[in-house]
Amino acid sequence: QGDQLLRALVCSFEASFLCKRGASPKVFIEFLVNTVMPNLGDLPEDAQLLAAKSLAALAHPLGMKPEELLALCEPTLESLMTLLPEAPQPSESDDAPAIPAINYRVTECLLYAFHQLAKKSPEFLHSDDAAATRLRLLKVRLQFLGMCCQPALKDLKTSTDTTAPVTIKAVQNISVIIKTFLKVPPVYQTSIVLSFAKPVAAAPAAAVGALVTSPKAEAAPAQKRPSAVTSEMPKRSMTGKEMRQQYTSGRAQQPQQARSSSTRGTGGQWRGRGQGRGTYRGRGSSNSDWKGPNFS
Repeated sequence: QGDQLLRALVCSFEASFLCKRGASPKVFIEFLVNTVMPNLGDLPEDAQLLAAKSLAALAHPLGMKPEELLALCEPTLESLMTLLPEAPQPSESDDAPAIPAINYRVTECLLYAFHQLAKKSPEFLHSDDAAATRLRLLKVRLQFLGMCCQPALKDLKTSTDTTAPVTIKAVQNISVIIKTFLKVPPVYQTSIVLSFAKPVAAAPAAAVGALVTSPKAEAAPAQKRPSAVTSEMPKRSMTGKEMRQQYTSGRAQQPQQARSSSTRGTGGQWRGRGQGRGTYRGRGSSNSDWKGPNFS
């Protein structure tokens, strides 16, 4: 049923965001590969694109077993081969082969999905004679598809269609993936951004600061961070050890005469240690003038 299939495709596409965070895509990807893709040509064009986008978005099978991934490679390749144009037979005429009509956006999604599945199961294309035959037939069609991409890009760059920029991105991605399969053995290290994926825009610095600051920090005025050589450094109370060091260093730098004058009391009388009261009595002075206490 058309409505039920559309709901299933929408749910599969939305589930891809959860599967990227660790949820298992097994149920959705098996439904798409085994049920939807064999009948892709019977669906409307918008349903074809939605099904292909869902499969490409789910092509990061986290948590699936290797034998389950290997079982998905063959039906995915069969669905892909039905989309890839057949290479024309060599002829004696010098006329260029006709360019067939290709849905590049759907082809990009299926080619990307197979690329990701083959990356997890590399023995599918180069383990035995059957794998070598599959790879050879795939290369023939991919080479012709690459030839079709070059004139398609020229036509799309001059097109006024609103979907032309997205299709250009899809054609460019197809060209990149084709090069990975043409190498011996195929290389699966290529990373691309799908044409339907929304680009992640860099957040402005002000927005990033607003996300990481608390409401209390937003209410407080911004303070200028002082440099190490300016006088704007915040003052800190000194510890007892620092105060003693500063006092000792200051007395060491002070001249001897200044230290002597600073220690003199009022009236020029020297008050030594233990001589805080009474008249000045220097070291070795006689007490002959002292007449004792007056009790009268």
